[in-house]
Amino acid sequence: MLNDWATGLRVTDTGGTADDLYISDESEAVTVNGNLAKAHDLLLFRITRLAAHETDTLDVDARLHAVEFNIGEVDSTFPPVVDPDVDPYWDLVSLLIQDGTAGDTTVLDRSPHADSTTINNYATWEATEQIFGANMIETRTIAAAVDPFTSTGAASLFGRDTGDKFTIDFWVNIVTVENYAPSAFLFSWRYPVSGYSLFEVGLYAGDPYLRLRNGTDTEIVTDIIAAGEHFLQLNVDGINYTLDVDGVEVYAGTNSYGIGQTGDYTIQVASQSDTGSGTGTSTRVYVSPFRFTKGVNRARGSVPTALFPTA
Repeated sequence: MLNDWATGLRVTDTGGTADDLYISDESEAVTVNGNLAKAHDLLLFRITRLAAHETDTLDVDARLHAVEFNIGEVDSTFPPVVDPDVDPYWDLVSLLIQDGTAGDTTVLDRSPHADSTTINNYATWEATEQIFGANMIETRTIAAAVDPFTSTGAASLFGRDTGDKFTIDFWVNIVTVENYAPSAFLFSWRYPVSGYSLFEVGLYAGDPYLRLRNGTDTEIVTDIIAAGEHFLQLNVDGINYTLDVDGVEVYAGTNSYGIGQTGDYTIQVASQSDTGSGTGTSTRVYVSPFRFTKGVNRARGSVPTALFPTA
């Protein structure tokens, strides 16, 4: 709370008739003493009438009805400090997966919707590979068996309507990738027509390459993604999209699949199947944290330095 009063400013008015409403001129800028660096900081203002001043000739009581504030920064090179524990788009987060219990097969949604799903086979939460101290989902085949998160209709949590914006951002840790096509799925976003994907991202062959699937088409992103930890961000704006790896764009295109459908839309993390496949069992890829945000394109070009906020 800031209540270290700044030097006062005075605004004069020419009013003087009782029972009339007067609106004064705008004052000069008032610089706040201190730093509003945290969310929910409280700033106090003190507004008074200087009845004893020689220019105040109104010989009746006055009443303050309203004050209009124009708030801005004095120097835009010093923006307010952003609280890393607060997500400004929290109300738009449809799915947030991070930090499951090691050895567990339950995947909890830590978004405001608090859903859950189940890992059936070929994957589990693992503590040997972590991001910011949080366990990741280890997938050991080309397609782990993970149940989907589901919503119905284009206006639903995972639905896609005309002009919708989305941001899908997540971490992956690549350890071993078998020479299969595909070698491991990172996530799948599907819509009601069987076999069609809005977007699917996985790995391809032992190099490995990123594999991006739209609808019935398969596209191979030509940039090789090295073993180790990487942050991926897929931004969708209407039919246009971009895919970034570690804050750098590696692919851009258009995709109109799945717009306006009435059936079930699904999201699967570390998989694209609820039945799975035992092929390529030496593959070891870790996925999560994973976040699906509907309604905004989050800022691009940087890599998070902490877990995703949960508020």
